[in-house]
Amino acid sequence: MTNQKTSKISIIIPNLNGAHFLKNCLASLKAQTLTNFELIVVDNNSSDDSLELAKQEFPAAITHRFNKNEGFSRAVNQGVALANSEYVFLLNNDTELEPHCLEEIVSFLDKNNQVSFGATKMLYYHDHKIINNAGDTFSIYGVASRRGNQEPDTGQYEVAMPVTGACAGAAFYRRSLLNELGGFDEDFFAYIEDVDLSLRAQLLGHKCWYLPTAIVYHVDGGTSQKFKNFSFFLVARNNLYTIMKNFPAVIIIITAPFLLLSQIRNLINGYRYHCFKLIIKIYSDFFKNFNTLYQERKAIQKNRKINVWQFWRILSKKNTFVIKKIFYDFFPHHN
Repeated sequence: MTNQKTSKISIIIPNLNGAHFLKNCLASLKAQTLTNFELIVVDNNSSDDSLELAKQEFPAAITHRFNKNEGFSRAVNQGVALANSEYVFLLNNDTELEPHCLEEIVSFLDKNNQVSFGATKMLYYHDHKIINNAGDTFSIYGVASRRGNQEPDTGQYEVAMPVTGACAGAAFYRRSLLNELGGFDEDFFAYIEDVDLSLRAQLLGHKCWYLPTAIVYHVDGGTSQKFKNFSFFLVARNNLYTIMKNFPAVIIIITAPFLLLSQIRNLINGYRYHCFKLIIKIYSDFFKNFNTLYQERKAIQKNRKINVWQFWRILSKKNTFVIKKIFYDFFPHHN
């Protein structure tokens, strides 16, 4: 590994008390066939020896430590600000790469100038035969989801193709794109920030491609498992942020019934799982930040380079939850 400006790709790993994961991740980086890369580790005030481990394994690594947990979005933005390479590869600490992964990414971007960013083929770390993520989607229900998640890997996702977005747990970007977009929205803190960025990029006419030959094994939720309620809050709230910022007005009107149904589901789940106060906080935060979101929306829609129907084609029409089951579980019923 080098940290010279001749490196074609910078790897950015945001970290929070992830030393036990980071060890395997760094070992897989050492095994890469492409060795000329820049490594950047941004730490959210860990209490473990994550940064010491990174420096021990990669003495030339660039490290940055915040004085508190600033969230995923800011950590990534800090990493991009420190990067010197043409390409950026965002990587979770709970991942392990196939040896040819970096080589495949750099080769693909070198050969395809029309591709601004992309998704890797993510498989579950504990079962390499099950798909974790083959590209992100965002539906007309206002819900983000992972293409192929939990499906057995039987070769159905072996073709490189355009997708809506890339999971930032293992996604690659041209650094120029991230600079153009102003990075990830730090108001998101964590979760769905990658979907928001993907849609903002698509609205400007940039293309995201899924690259099946770049394979990453992902534990999934290695850090966030400790904060389940907080994770649920951020996902639900940030889905609303994403709709507000990125959906053209016509699309909001068309999808209004589906968006409403999704919010009804949130309310019902809040009742069923005794976390109604958390649901109320989701909407409270959304309306508290409404003016800021509206100003961001105006700028995004003003600069939009694709038309409404092109955006419509980007959205998934697949329902990510069973409507009948939601209402069946909510209302009393007897055998």
